[in-house]
Amino acid sequence: MSNAIPVNDLDAVEKSLRTGAGVAVEISPKQAKAESRLPPDMIPDFRRLVDEYRFLTKVNNGAGWVAYAVLADLVRAGWRCSATPTVDSPLK
Repeated sequence: MSNAIPVNDLDAVEKSLRTGAGVAVEISPKQAKAESRLPPDMIPDFRRLVDEYRFLTKVNNGAGWVAYAVLADLVRAGWRCSATPTVDSPLK
């Protein structure tokens, strides 16, 4: 049995993000397809973006929907988290 958090258990994902627990999250077939388009060194940045996007869509919309292909394109285009979150950020 895996210790990964199912992607539909967003409360557990949220707790992992907030505590920095680094708990593995199962990836969906759509996420795996998007990851397959990335070089291995970009996958950690992609997964971070996915986790934060999923969390924020849950906070703002009540559901953790993710457009994996779009996020993969952002990472391929050079997106990287380089700024410190503001004091009022839900990701702080």
